[in-house]
Amino acid sequence: QRFAHAEEYPMELAGLQLSFRQLENGELSGLGTGATVWPAAHVLAKYLEKRFGREGLRGRRVVEIGAGTGAVGLAAAALGAEATLSDQEQLAFLMQENAARLEAVGAPSVTVCSYDWGGDDAHLDPLPFDLVLVSDCILPKLYAIEPLVEALQALAKPRGATPGGQVLVSYEHRTYQYYDPRRRFAELVTAAGFNIRSVPLADHDELYRADDIEIWELEWAGPEAARVSTYGPMVADFHIAALAGDVTQVRFGETEVRLDGCSDGQGISEYLWASSIAIAQRFVADAASVSGARVLELGAGVGLVSVVCACLGAEVVATDKATALPVLRKNAAQLGPACAGSIQVLEFDWTKPTPSAILDGPGFDIVVCADCIYASHVVHSLLAAVEAVTAIGGEEVGRSCYVIVANEQRSALDTFMSAAWKTFRVLPKGSTEVDLPNFGQPRAVGMYELFASIDPSPLASAKHEREDGVLDGEKPTERAQADVWYVVFLYVVLPPLLLVLVTVVLVLVRVRRARGGWRDGRVAV
Repeated sequence: QRFAHAEEYPMELAGLQLSFRQLENGELSGLGTGATVWPAAHVLAKYLEKRFGREGLRGRRVVEIGAGTGAVGLAAAALGAEATLSDQEQLAFLMQENAARLEAVGAPSVTVCSYDWGGDDAHLDPLPFDLVLVSDCILPKLYAIEPLVEALQALAKPRGATPGGQVLVSYEHRTYQYYDPRRRFAELVTAAGFNIRSVPLADHDELYRADDIEIWELEWAGPEAARVSTYGPMVADFHIAALAGDVTQVRFGETEVRLDGCSDGQGISEYLWASSIAIAQRFVADAASVSGARVLELGAGVGLVSVVCACLGAEVVATDKATALPVLRKNAAQLGPACAGSIQVLEFDWTKPTPSAILDGPGFDIVVCADCIYASHVVHSLLAAVEAVTAIGGEEVGRSCYVIVANEQRSALDTFMSAAWKTFRVLPKGSTEVDLPNFGQPRAVGMYELFASIDPSPLASAKHEREDGVLDGEKPTERAQADVWYVVFLYVVLPPLLLVLVTVVLVLVRVRRARGGWRDGRVAV
């Protein structure tokens, strides 16, 4: 996002230093949204590099539709592809300029043409392409999805003995009031004859990834073929559905569990909140970060996150108030001996001292707070509880703990984060939309990671160090010392120096004026 408003968008790819021209506010000048390099384009470009390698697309015919600046198609060309960039006619000049820039740094030449989705495609022959690229084109507020699907069918559908092409789509989550764009797109491409698969977040580029940006892979199967769709929702291989009798079914990979709700007046813990689904999806997408870890969930409710973590091999301590424990214990007990991890259920009321069963333990690698920030009166007690549990085992060499906070956007969340900045290193992780069982509209969930020290947990990806500006080979302790000296210089040393400098300048000015006044026969004031 650093270059969102810049005229040049830099990108390093396959050893080349690329730079794309972009235009701000293209919508106001009649160019539409395509004149900007959006985050989903960068994510898809780096995924191509990770998946195919520096020469992995050599000899393959690739087309990007809705290319705009052409960043993704040009990334494919840098990886050796015979690339074609296509969009509406008014954006041809921008694609041509960026294509010329790519050729200037030694990459293969590309073809630039105009193409309206679902329109005449004779000038794109021979069809189909080996790979069709689509980046951030699913915007039903501005563009209908149906013509896009028609274009995918036209460009990737088999022709005679020629097999069908592959499609890669990147999508940044956005809310649409009438329907969920992800679900609608999945329904349309499935009906058109494609299999659709969500690429797990763990397979994205280690640095250029985001929880609210997905990559989908489409392969042609034919309208009569038995197709498999891993949508529902398309964040990792994670499916959730409401069953009869207040039961929720959760499926991911080969695992299937059922969670009972509580309908006997246990308060807010009886609901399956969108934030718990968001965190569960994240862990399923990056199972290696959870396997073998010690996880503490605060305000576990029905226990979705705890159950998922235990199934992925974590040692989990699930906590909540006494009134919520019967259902939590029941759901934890359903896992059985086949579960790779374990769950211990404990009572923990944040307004009371932290239980000795937690304080006397070995500490935790991950602390989870899923929709715990529901009102302003809970902010300070919850933050105190988080500070207490992250400090457990802090004397252990090399140990660190991080906190994952997922919450629907409420005013109390801003209050909590403002207070958390004073104690933790906070990394905002964007937002995602979650479909709730038996709820018509997706819910927006904000995601944050809080680190109890300057050294992030090894269970968190090394990308956090790069995102926070830590250079390769730089030790966290050295970075912390540098940060301290920087603060000392900025707030202690620099102000007196500036004051002395200003004083000297003022004195010199007065002296100069005084000398000039005597020469002119006037007295300087």
